[in-house]
Amino acid sequence: MNNKYLNASMLAAALLWTVPAAASDTKPMTSEALILKPLILTKLSDLSFGSIIRSGSGDLVTINADTGARTSASALLVPSDPGYRARFASSGLDTAAVFLVVSPPGDLVNGAGNRLTVTNLSLDQGGNPVRILTPTSQVFFVGIGGQIFVRSNQEDGTYTGTFSLTAYYF
Repeated sequence: MNNKYLNASMLAAALLWTVPAAASDTKPMTSEALILKPLILTKLSDLSFGSIIRSGSGDLVTINADTGARTSASALLVPSDPGYRARFASSGLDTAAVFLVVSPPGDLVNGAGNRLTVTNLSLDQGGNPVRILTPTSQVFFVGIGGQIFVRSNQEDGTYTGTFSLTAYYF
């Protein structure tokens, strides 16, 4: 009988000796969420190339995204309708970085279906698509300019089209 208890004790000791001790190490973890107020783009003005009298050779007409100034090498630009850049304002989270994407309209079209080619649209600040919201105002402004090609035989009329500006937090 002693042998029975001795064998059981030895078996229990052997099992305890071979079973690894459970290691425990707990490190605190942090959870967080950043809730951003939505970006809101507000249109202040549309992009307008103004009134243009076509030249005999066709020409590019440009609206500067930074200044709104209109230029052309040979087309006659009517001073009483000088055109202007598009302008937007936006607000969002303090010190957040915002990425802007402008999608061009393709061609502008008049009521008769004639097309006027938009060669590009550009953002102000040298085309920089990144804006940082300032701590004091949490607002930024963006100007959009562009360029059209007025053919020498461009049909008369008012040409229109739409484009989009999208702002993303990143």
